[in-house]
Amino acid sequence: MTTGIHPETEMSRYLTEHGYANTPRLLGEVVRVSTDGVPHTLTVAQSFVRNQDDLRISFELIAAELRSEYVLGYYPANINRNGKFHKIKVQALADVQIQAHDGYYASQE
Repeated sequence: MTTGIHPETEMSRYLTEHGYANTPRLLGEVVRVSTDGVPHTLTVAQSFVRNQDDLRISFELIAAELRSEYVLGYYPANINRNGKFHKIKVQALADVQIQAHDGYYASQE
């Protein structure tokens, strides 16, 4: 038997207290405290969470997104290597979702 708080209890307590969805809630635990005051977790009780097949759906969404992904390169006209942040804005003529950085840091070399 290992002494101290069981890691599963510690993690479940944290996730339960912070309201994480789709994780088993901590319902309780049985702890034996030895004569020298050291706790030993004997069992942990958690709620049941039904498998919602979230991974399959997630992978399908990722695969669909990757099939319609385009990568654009950007070469700035200003080649001043000053190490400063340079703001850029990416726009599209069509109604598409754009994921882009706000800018870039110029190298100092």
